[in-house]
Amino acid sequence: MSQKRKSGQAVIEYILLLSMVVGIMVAFLRTLNGSFDKAVPRMGGTIERQLRTGAASAGVWRK
Repeated sequence: MSQKRKSGQAVIEYILLLSMVVGIMVAFLRTLNGSFDKAVPRMGGTIERQLRTGAASAGVWRK
């Protein structure tokens, strides 16, 4: 095999590897985003209940 063909093969392998990594990251981020979409309202509801019932003072949630 000539040096030019080996160089071309390395570029193709790099592009394939990069596309696989990007695809995995996109799938992971979509899953993570779905988890946040479910968790944030739940946490907000907990904070609201604590504030309404007096289980926690309003000062606890301020910075």
